[in-house]
Amino acid sequence: MLLFPISVVKTRMQVASGKGEVAAGAGAVVRSIVRADGIRGLYRGFGTVLFGTIPSRIVMLTSLETTKLAASDFTKNLGMSEAVRVPLANGIAGLVSSLLSQSVFVPIDVVCIISLSLSLILPSHRCCKSNYTYMKVFLS
Repeated sequence: MLLFPISVVKTRMQVASGKGEVAAGAGAVVRSIVRADGIRGLYRGFGTVLFGTIPSRIVMLTSLETTKLAASDFTKNLGMSEAVRVPLANGIAGLVSSLLSQSVFVPIDVVCIISLSLSLILPSHRCCKSNYTYMKVFLS
């Protein structure tokens, strides 16, 4: 929650440079956001990220424990010593859980970044209330 404003500032600076404008420093961008939208402007899109984070964490924790048990049983059947078996099972579980959780989180994060970028590039569409509408505008 404390790091989210950094993402908003970074996205604004990237959009400014993509539009050919001279990107101001981070402090100037923060001041312009607070001046235009108040403190809430620093958290634009936070609900979307939160919406993606909760399911992503559920998938990660569930798949981590499930995969750890399955990998541990599999390596036990191979006759490996415990000193080799436990780190291997943990590594496999971490890899699988990370892949699964990112498959949930990354698409939602992309929608959040696109919606923030579109609100800056197409100010006439600021009235759009949903990320679905932003995606429709972006893809058309």
